Amino acid sequence: MIGVTLAGGGARGAYIAGALRYIYTTLPKKIGFTPWPDLVSGVSVGAINGYFIASHSDFEIERMTALWTTEMRIDNIYRLPVGPISFFRNMFQMSKRGSFLDATPLYTIVDREASRRGLRSGIHPDRCKAFLVASTEMHSSKNVIFADTAHDGIKVPIPPSGDVIYTKIYPNHILSSGAIPLILPPIEIGGKYYFDGGLRQYAPISPLIHMGANKILILGTRSEEEEDPPIEPPKPNLSTVGSYAMNAMSLDFVERDLSITSRMNDIIDWGVRNYGTEFADKLKKDLHIRSLKPLHLRPSINLGRLAQEVFDASKIQADYNTRWLLSWLHETKKTFYGDYSLSFLLFDPIYTQAAEQLGYEDTQKREEELIQFFTQPSWMSS
Repeated sequence: MIGVTLAGGGARGAYIAGALRYIYTTLPKKIGFTPWPDLVSGVSVGAINGYFIASHSDFEIERMTALWTTEMRIDNIYRLPVGPISFFRNMFQMSKRGSFLDATPLYTIVDREASRRGLRSGIHPDRCKAFLVASTEMHSSKNVIFADTAHDGIKVPIPPSGDVIYTKIYPNHILSSGAIPLILPPIEIGGKYYFDGGLRQYAPISPLIHMGANKILILGTRSEEEEDPPIEPPKPNLSTVGSYAMNAMSLDFVERDLSITSRMNDIIDWGVRNYGTEFADKLKKDLHIRSLKPLHLRPSINLGRLAQEVFDASKIQADYNTRWLLSWLHETKKTFYGDYSLSFLLFDPIYTQAAEQLGYEDTQKREEELIQFFTQPSWMSS
């Protein structure tokens, strides 16, 4: 069973879209079939990208690519609520809304894409068995997983200090996963308010493991170099505090989960060598523990640095105040993480096209690994 988990990261989601474009348009020509996932989990913008692959539709992959490469505009995602009214009135409106930015355009675009109802035909026992969207319940701070499953027999493990809500996934669930606190407003669902699932998990891996996936493809938006802190930490200012906060929200237990998985695989291999395949069969039958084959795809370069390199205020299609804000984030970049906010908010073709193409090319370079991942059967897959 193949599981795919997709990380968040705002405009960085273009990178994952590029990786998915290679996997679902080019790779099938190499392996003779389209490796649609059995299980999909996503958080924040990963929930949006997850919608397209959970639909098991070539057309939805085309729509995803068009969205990120040709249709993406800042004014299609958010607005900076400024205008001829007073500063204090603007602040009052922000206070009532609970966010700095107005996300009304994003609601429109998600509603438009979901109106085709591609997910409804994708969630099926013979196609995508479950689509999981991670969110955070505002008042309790619980990690909540909205689970759209093909039938009632599919059970999603309850996360620690969290909850699972079985429901058909609609735009409000996807939007709740990406509602960055203070940046975008929380989303009301069933009388409760939810915001960014990335607060609690960067890429929801654990549920897929417990649901029986023996191959898990992890698509991330953080490069290895972003794991290292700056040598000389800067003094706090609004830009650096915001950047570090966004970076902290993208941290998760991916490496921990992968380390535990690797250790468990070693134990199973050791048991099979010493006691035969009955050792693995017994573990699977009695404890539901099986061998797992993970593959982690991540950017070859810092996507924040890419945003810095391609940034050109004169080419950004946005109003004056938004261009000023992004220019300020660009110019006040003083640290390794200082460019994170820019890469998170730069929903403009000058960046999303570059990030999408990088995702495609990075994934293409790992073609042999992907071919082995999708074509070689796991000895524990039955």
